[in-house]
Amino acid sequence: MKVNLYWLPLAIVIYLFSSCAGDPVDKEPVINFNNEGNPIYVRLANEPDRLNPLTTVNTYSRTVIEQIHASLMTFDPVSLEMVPQLVEGAPAVEEHEDGTISYTFQLRGEATWTDGKPVTVEDVAFSFKAMFNPKVNSAPYRGYFDFIGDILVYPDVPGKFSVIANKKYILAEPAISNMVVLPEHVFDPEQIMASYQLSDLVDPAKVEKLLKDDPGLTQFAEQFNGTEFSRNKDYIVGAGAYELDSWDEGNKIVLKRKQNWWADAVVDKNSSLIAHPAEVVFRILKDQKTASTALKGGELDAAGQLDSKDFSELKDNKFVLEQFDLHTPTSANVYYIGINNKNPKLSDKRVRRALAHLIDVDAVIELLYDGYAERLVGPFPKIRPYYHKDLPLIEYDVNKAIALLEEAGWQDSDDDGVFDKMIDGQKVDMELSYLTTQSSEFGSKLSLMFQENASKAKVRVNILSKEFRAISADLKNRDFELVSRAYGLDPLPDDPKQFWHTSSDTPNGSNRWGFGDAESDALIDSIRTTLDAAERAVLYKQFQELFYEEQPIIMLFSPKEKIAISKRLKGEPTILKPGFLVNTFEVLK
Repeated sequence: MKVNLYWLPLAIVIYLFSSCAGDPVDKEPVINFNNEGNPIYVRLANEPDRLNPLTTVNTYSRTVIEQIHASLMTFDPVSLEMVPQLVEGAPAVEEHEDGTISYTFQLRGEATWTDGKPVTVEDVAFSFKAMFNPKVNSAPYRGYFDFIGDILVYPDVPGKFSVIANKKYILAEPAISNMVVLPEHVFDPEQIMASYQLSDLVDPAKVEKLLKDDPGLTQFAEQFNGTEFSRNKDYIVGAGAYELDSWDEGNKIVLKRKQNWWADAVVDKNSSLIAHPAEVVFRILKDQKTASTALKGGELDAAGQLDSKDFSELKDNKFVLEQFDLHTPTSANVYYIGINNKNPKLSDKRVRRALAHLIDVDAVIELLYDGYAERLVGPFPKIRPYYHKDLPLIEYDVNKAIALLEEAGWQDSDDDGVFDKMIDGQKVDMELSYLTTQSSEFGSKLSLMFQENASKAKVRVNILSKEFRAISADLKNRDFELVSRAYGLDPLPDDPKQFWHTSSDTPNGSNRWGFGDAESDALIDSIRTTLDAAERAVLYKQFQELFYEEQPIIMLFSPKEKIAISKRLKGEPTILKPGFLVNTFEVLK
């Protein structure tokens, strides 16, 4: 994603002409901020579980971790492109005759740990080995690296290393590049993992034998998974700009900038090599009203993940408008209503399309999200360059829904106001259960709106409110018909396999909807191995067309992020959680 700058000269010209000599120039109003200088105070919308980057998938943990630790490369918060952090640049990619692909990097010579020791290729190798230790609690990450075969180092060229992939995969380069690097001398002072080869750890048969014959992997994992490397500030050591100063659980996490951070010496800086604030205080504010009140009271400098209704109120608050810039970039999250495609009542795509015509998405966005969302036609968010803009939105249309249901063989044979149909020799009413979580106000209101609209098309909807865990169990067992869901995506090319491939239609898989056949699987497999972006875009659009035709779920929208940033800070909003990158904030007042 490129930033267009063509308008800048015009903007400058307009400013110059509007400030000609002799014309009165308005003085910028003086704003008295509650906070001045350092620290800066930012909202963290929930409590992190731990601060070990390889053993947490917690969004709130990662917000803090990315300030303490560094990766080979990371995402720029504005362009969303990958920029080099611990390495000098993007990897050199080379395909070999044996089918393997090498990704070769060069570490920055300036990069050091907090104690001044250099970041080495041994640290990189250790980080990959730790992740692939089957006893380490990093299984969610291992699944994204199943293409890795080995890592090579070059003794004659300090800082040079190659990660070897056994097969083509669209996410291989970004996944490797985004790998966090940990200091071996801190996390493994006895060098237990140094005695293992990465090529053995990625081989299921070899690693199973190692576990049986060698206690080293288990010994290392027990200490690595422990609280010492997750919460003790003496062991939470990274190559990032900040150190953990304190963690007051349920209240705040305080980070302080390293006085002599290695990146200060780097000349060609990107966003990941900048650290303006001397101190950052993450205030843990789970409750939306509490966060909104804190903003109105000037107790925060930045906050994201704000409630839609509260955000609209903030826009009408004189103090907030004076003190904060409010931003609403479109997110990469996808909201939808899941459908059990294998349920006999829902197995016909005409029935699923009929149900899609029974939800007034525009009204949902306006009434439940205060307009802070954009409608979707398919499984990818609108910010993707391959989003299929030519597919028409499915509009709210009760008559169209009735026609589709009748076309699929449904009729009200007994005049009871509910469609019915003979299925496997028995009369079955078009009566559907709709699962929603007890804690989700949005999900509850959405289900009520759908229930009311569905009744107009002779579809009876019964709303079942359950705890999140109970719903997860129902989905795992495929014991459901309709359910409110959402998922979030990274700023990377989409790999549809996890959600939409038939191989993921298992109890523990994410294709809970029963979507897919040989044709859709073949498309997904081609997408995953097509490295050329233009060719892959064609495949993405073909998949979206097939998806649109089958209507496996009811697409709703991508919500807009709701972000507030104090005018005493110079910084850009981002769709990356929590809506800003605190190290880039420059204190102006």
